[in-house]
Amino acid sequence: MNILVTGGNGEIGKAIVDEFIYQGHQVFSPSSKELDLNSISSIESYFKKDNKINIFVHCAGINNPVPFLDLDDHSLEKTLNINSLSCIKITKFLLPSMIENQFGRIINISSLWSILSSPKRTAYSVSKAALDAFTRNLAVEFGSSNILVNSILPGFVDTKLTRKNLSDKRIAEIIEDTPIHRLIDMTDIAKTAYFLGSDKNYSITGQSIVVDGGYSIYR
Repeated sequence: MNILVTGGNGEIGKAIVDEFIYQGHQVFSPSSKELDLNSISSIESYFKKDNKINIFVHCAGINNPVPFLDLDDHSLEKTLNINSLSCIKITKFLLPSMIENQFGRIINISSLWSILSSPKRTAYSVSKAALDAFTRNLAVEFGSSNILVNSILPGFVDTKLTRKNLSDKRIAEIIEDTPIHRLIDMTDIAKTAYFLGSDKNYSITGQSIVVDGGYSIYR
């Protein structure tokens, strides 16, 4: 099968790309120069060529925490474009082929912050919540064409970026508040994405699946 992964150069995205390649699939993971998700013209140009994609994983995302009153229009629009609106635009290009083939799998990498709240996360949380709503609506509208759509909400994933952005003390607090007492491994996300995208998934659709080691339900 042909797989399209946006954000495949990030740590989680690369783990997803590697998992699908390991399972024997052909993966397309364009760089930001090849496919600028903040530009509708770039998206339109990229999808002018014939793209017979069976599985689409939208993993691209940006998160620039800022107090709400300091959030400018440019930052808000860029976050919405990359995190959610680009996914909507790309999906419109991919759906006709999926409908014709009566098979399609779409996996959107959302975030725990689409259901939880934290200061300075307005733009990010709104963009991810929009992605989850889009997931549910697609699932309802195209389920009869054997197109299954789900989102994954990662918790605190053990990446270099997480280690860079959070102090050792904060990471220790997160681990203490996580029932499995560890950060989430990137392969946890990748293997979940692979199963949801595979033909072994017959009926899971419209779901926002939390992969956080129980962090969101503890206390």
